[in-house]
Amino acid sequence: MRIAIFVDSFYPVLGGMEDATATLAKSLGEAGYEVDLYVPSFSRRNYLGRALPVGDLNLGPKVKIYHLFSLPLPYWLFAARLIVPTLGGYRFFKKNRPDLIHVQSMWGAGLEALWASSLLKIPLVGTNHAIISEFGAYFPFAKKTFIKIMVRYENWFYNRCLIYSTPSTVAEQVMKENGVKHPGRVISNIIDIENFKPSLVMKDEFGLANHPIVCFAGRFAIEKRVEVLLQAINLVRRQKPEVVLALAGAGVQQKNWEKLIAELGIEANVKFVGSLSKPQLAKLFQASDVFAIASPVESQGMVALQAMACGLPVVGVNGRAIPEYVNAENGFIVPVDDHEAMADCLLKLLNDRELAQKLGARGREKVEKYSKQNIIKDWEEVYNFALNKKDET
Repeated sequence: MRIAIFVDSFYPVLGGMEDATATLAKSLGEAGYEVDLYVPSFSRRNYLGRALPVGDLNLGPKVKIYHLFSLPLPYWLFAARLIVPTLGGYRFFKKNRPDLIHVQSMWGAGLEALWASSLLKIPLVGTNHAIISEFGAYFPFAKKTFIKIMVRYENWFYNRCLIYSTPSTVAEQVMKENGVKHPGRVISNIIDIENFKPSLVMKDEFGLANHPIVCFAGRFAIEKRVEVLLQAINLVRRQKPEVVLALAGAGVQQKNWEKLIAELGIEANVKFVGSLSKPQLAKLFQASDVFAIASPVESQGMVALQAMACGLPVVGVNGRAIPEYVNAENGFIVPVDDHEAMADCLLKLLNDRELAQKLGARGREKVEKYSKQNIIKDWEEVYNFALNKKDET
């Protein structure tokens, strides 16, 4: 079977959707499928600005990457490019017609996929990686209007897929509540448990020898609420002066966080480690003691699951999908924006190594069910459903 996957953001942008798409494409290829991956075109600057090698990822011999016409986006929107629909997917399909299209986002790439599906009568499957209503913070002067328009567009788009998926139950519930009527299914993103696994990595690899490390990885964006982590570390350092919060990622919010770090006087307790490749990110998790996430808008929180796969206990917030994956068995859940509660839980784990190891081991066990072998079986069921549904029409 040949599967075409469309996504609006991809490497060299590093994030949950980008990682999930690459891992899915690679895993499908390893399972024997022919995969054509349609992503934005990128400039050398997009790679060099993130200190990453120029060129496409090697996702295996079964995966081919094609670039759709795109334009640069303002940096504050955190994606590198905007795909401009030009029927590029349709033209590519004239040579490599897929049996099925799987779209990962609903913007330019999504429209390319939708048009090609409609014109060539190819089954369309959709995945929604985000809870769109949570991004109203980027439009504070028109938040309600933005949410209303985006929800309507989301409904219109995913109701044109034969079946759609979300990575968490709460994300599916939101889509149903907002009016998406077509069949939906909760399917976790694949967690690369072969790369993200418990391993002894020396902390001095990150220049943090003899430091207790709390880590976070993700876009440096408003919704990640890293201010809460900084305020929590400010409290933790009073009992553990050597503690360091390691922040992996990039984004425009870094300047604002640096200002807060200076105001709190915690320059020695925070380290920005930059955008990390998947192997480097795994090493950061393996060298750390606790993973913390304060974002209340996650549709899954892949980095939390990747940290769990490395045997780390997690302290997360009681917002959206995080409580689906983090609980008393593998970490702590605290109220949203409560930096004092966050600090208390971080101290519990940093002061009780046995407890941290116990919770970390359980987290690893929990994440193992999201291996590529298990999740590909779920996708095969979805793909067969879509193919059969198309035959009925």
